[in-house]
Amino acid sequence: MDFDLDEKIMILSGVRIFQDLEHEVIEDIALKTQIANFQSDELVTKQGAIGDRLFVIFKGKVEVRIPDLRGNIKKRIQLRKGEVVGEISLLIDTTYSADVAALADTVTFYLDKAHFEQIIEKHPSFADVMTKLMTSRMAQLGGINKVGKYQLRGKLGEGNMATVFNAWDE
Repeated sequence: MDFDLDEKIMILSGVRIFQDLEHEVIEDIALKTQIANFQSDELVTKQGAIGDRLFVIFKGKVEVRIPDLRGNIKKRIQLRKGEVVGEISLLIDTTYSADVAALADTVTFYLDKAHFEQIIEKHPSFADVMTKLMTSRMAQLGGINKVGKYQLRGKLGEGNMATVFNAWDE
C-alpha cells in the first residue's frame, strides 16, 4: 500500500489520540511516517529489543503480550485500527517491554526514533499526548508493570503537573 500526504493526514487525523492535535502537527507526523506491513503471527515488536518505532495501526489488529516478572504472559491486549503501540519505549529510551504480534495481516504507519524525537521537540502538544497515553497505560490495572529498572506497584496520586507511581528498584 502506498499513501500520498493528503491520505496520510486524513488517516492520522482520525486516530483518537491525535484528534485534538493541530493540523500542522498532524501534517508533520504524516510527512515523517513510513509504512510497515506485517503478516499474521509476525512480531511487530520483540520484548527486549531496542525501542525504535512508534506504530499506528491502519489495518488489521495486533496483540500485546504483557509478561509477568517471571516472563510468563500475564495479560493479552488486542489493539486495532487507529491505536498506537511503542510509545513508552521511545519516551523513556528503553527496550520494548512486551512482544506485539500481528493477529492478521496488518498495515501500520510508523515514526522512527529520530523523527519521533524531532516531533516531540518541535510540538509540545504531541509530547503532551504521548505522555498522557503512557501514563494512562501505566495506571491501568495489570497494565505496564516495568519502566526501565523499576517495577511499578501502583499509582500513588495525580495532580496537574505529574502522576506519581509506587515503584520498586530491585
